[in-house]
Amino acid sequence: YLPGIWTNGINGNGLSFANQTALNVRHWMRNPGGSMPRGTCGPTAVVNMLIYFQWRGFNVLINGCMDDTFASVLVTSGWTPNGGTVMSGMRNSARATIRGQGYNYTVQNLGGSFAGFRDSIRNGRPAMMGISRGNSGHAVVVVGFEHFRVGLSGANFHYLRVIDGWESNAGRFVDFNGFFHSIDGASFWVT
Repeated sequence: YLPGIWTNGINGNGLSFANQTALNVRHWMRNPGGSMPRGTCGPTAVVNMLIYFQWRGFNVLINGCMDDTFASVLVTSGWTPNGGTVMSGMRNSARATIRGQGYNYTVQNLGGSFAGFRDSIRNGRPAMMGISRGNSGHAVVVVGFEHFRVGLSGANFHYLRVIDGWESNAGRFVDFNGFFHSIDGASFWVT
């Protein structure tokens, strides 16, 4: 698990992640006349990853504010109300935000490799992940992993601990054992 994250949730003093619904409502209230944003799991995942970096001591939130960062990420990620956000848009938006705040970054594309996510966490780097099942998809931030083996020669089971954005600090597990049709990820670090 990343520093600040335990198997049973968040334990870092002052570490609190963004809630997708709350971000949508505050964005709508700041921009009257428009419609309420929806399908914003991608921009929320970018903001949550940046919140983690902010907690680690990098001033990557625009004006130190998750709402300003969310407003920018909606634009720079290529988010659309009907199409959501693709993984490349999430990566580009994270890079643009980090650069815009005066930092460099390291990014590693992980594809759908459990070993890639595992190694990212072992190296202390959060990862963004896009998952899909059928015609629906979701974006989350990976903050930990668990690996189980049944018996000495039994099956291996892989799970990723994620911050899903549906609830501010809800950490959930993603079943990496073939439940999803596709998984794509990118590991980030700020320098």
